[in-house]
Amino acid sequence: MITRAGVHSVILCDLSRQGASVLARQAFGCSGPAVLQWDRHEFFGDIQWGNGGRIGILFDEPLPASVLLEARRQNEVAALPDDREIVRQQARGWVQGVHRL
Repeated sequence: MITRAGVHSVILCDLSRQGASVLARQAFGCSGPAVLQWDRHEFFGDIQWGNGGRIGILFDEPLPASVLLEARRQNEVAALPDDREIVRQQARGWVQGVHRL
């Protein structure tokens, strides 16, 4: 993901035609425009919310259904090896009151 604060490696947690939710290893306190990139795709939008390392993006234009289906197929065969640990860290932080999801 590219923002005014720089380039960030994130995990795509939720994807819809209108937006996405991503997890960053650590919060980077940015709002405003963002570009979400994966594989050969690049989508522009605005960061709508952020809480800890979890960030919500609203896309400028709805994604084509074909992109959603492709992302779903990719997720089934190519999940990141450490994404569960990042989710665990986020959940642990929420339980401890560090941030809310």
